[in-house]
Amino acid sequence: MILYKIKYYRYEIPLLSPLYINKIKTTKRSGIIIRLMDTEQNTGFGEIAPLPGFHSENLETVINLLNDTSIHVLNNSISEQIVTSNKELSGIFKINTFPPSIQFGVSLAVLDLLANSKRMPFYKLFNPTYNKNVPVNGLLIGTTNEILKNTEALIAEGYTTLKIKVGKQSLDNDIFIVKKVRTITGEKTKIRLDANQAWSLNDALYFAREISDVNIEYIEEPLKHVEELPEFSQISGLPVALDESLPDYDPVTGKFPDWLKAIILKPSVIGDINKTIQFIKQAKIQNIIPVISSTFESGLTLNALAQLASIFMPEGTAVGIDTYRWLSQDLLTTPFKVIQGKVNIKDITKNHINLQSSCLFPLNR
Repeated sequence: MILYKIKYYRYEIPLLSPLYINKIKTTKRSGIIIRLMDTEQNTGFGEIAPLPGFHSENLETVINLLNDTSIHVLNNSISEQIVTSNKELSGIFKINTFPPSIQFGVSLAVLDLLANSKRMPFYKLFNPTYNKNVPVNGLLIGTTNEILKNTEALIAEGYTTLKIKVGKQSLDNDIFIVKKVRTITGEKTKIRLDANQAWSLNDALYFAREISDVNIEYIEEPLKHVEELPEFSQISGLPVALDESLPDYDPVTGKFPDWLKAIILKPSVIGDINKTIQFIKQAKIQNIIPVISSTFESGLTLNALAQLASIFMPEGTAVGIDTYRWLSQDLLTTPFKVIQGKVNIKDITKNHINLQSSCLFPLNR
């Protein structure tokens, strides 16, 4: 398969409610769609969508690199063996120094193109065995009243895993919310916490003591200073997950620390899709929970993340793709959705991906 032509489209989707990430307010989701074609006129789509306050690169940086991206990607010959091996396409294309959101978007477009050339969803390229239903963790963000109201709604919809964003209000208020959510859900629902590196060690230990009677699956990134995480884990006894500090680890050359419970994998932050797969494989070797998660991308990326989860994540592990509920519309003509707290993989892959042209604006590159 020879990569023959590439086109880029810009999109903007208003959010139903603002996002506040590292004190940066975002009211709309903007990104770039890649349309990649081979010499047989097969098509594959990818998405490049750096999130303000989270990615180190911004959208303008990405746009300025699109010409160089085309030069590196086009006219390469790609085989199924290369795409589904441990080799990173970003290395083959020599874009491994480009921002991770570009590496991710390109690798997704190539994967989608190869699958479409074979008239199959891309999860079948890797393994015919997959989890038919992928559970999703319901995301709880907002005021106390909003979180408690949404807890009841998500439980009624069939969600069995909930993730609470903590660290944005007072410690005592966060403690109240966590305990109240557990009261609402009962013990059968898994609860995850995410502090986004909000606390000092002393504050985090106080929080841990106050919720010691609440069974949680893990807490993500509780500390401002990540070097104190081993001490926090030992003293608090809480299961800890890595997210923002995950890029400090190399899944090929190094092991994860023994105190780690889970890793949160945001492929558009990690880069090439095959690097995400490497992280998952290393986590499984060490009995660490790998959790694929999104950065509020469109249904195009969420569809892909659900497929990746169905192939590589342990059955029953909830993924972090509930972010679709923040988008006022989807780029997909058949919008991505979660039904009864799960994604049915056959349902989301039974039709070829079609995008709403009214949402896309061609970039002359």
